[in-house]
Amino acid sequence: GLFSSTLDGYEHLQSEDFYSLTPDELHTITEDKQDTPAAAYGKLVTGTKWYFACEIGNEDFALFDGGLEAGSTVFLDPGRFYSGSLPAKLEDVGREEGGSRVLLFSCDRAMAEMLSVRNLTVTVAAEEHSGIRVPKEAVYSEENAEGGTDHYLYTLTGVQAEKKYIDIVWTTDDFYLAVPGAKGSMLRDGNEIIVSAKDLADGKIME
Repeated sequence: GLFSSTLDGYEHLQSEDFYSLTPDELHTITEDKQDTPAAAYGKLVTGTKWYFACEIGNEDFALFDGGLEAGSTVFLDPGRFYSGSLPAKLEDVGREEGGSRVLLFSCDRAMAEMLSVRNLTVTVAAEEHSGIRVPKEAVYSEENAEGGTDHYLYTLTGVQAEKKYIDIVWTTDDFYLAVPGAKGSMLRDGNEIIVSAKDLADGKIME
């Protein structure tokens, strides 16, 4: 188990208390602090998961386009409390009330970091993609032998332009997330990408 010297009056709550809640019921629970025993020095947590319940507005809920259903996996970013995002299971979608509802998540990562955290704001993502951020204007396309499309860009290697193929894994209005393609030289994090230049070609000397 994990020991914490932090006692805050919420130790009586159990995970099952947070299922099928309305926002008003969640607020009532969070306001129900109890006195801690004077002789208590802390608490021992023996479970393998922590739970997070939060209120979400209907407009934000609709942004997930049906992706927030009980049993699905999402990613929680707890901000300053943890570096990076955490995979979590959506345990329950509460009843809609007054334009919002309660979501209950469980997570089996970062137990030690989250042990003493009671109130926080998280960013919830239904999908997570990783890759190298590439400016859209730096990417070119060409037809391949199979009739498909290959994407590539040029990096500055020494004083020469070097053609590197990429696979695009995510698209935004301003940039792509890309991973190295299956052929040619490999794009690496830290490469200097040529955003624009005239008559680019593999091996061209850049002045």
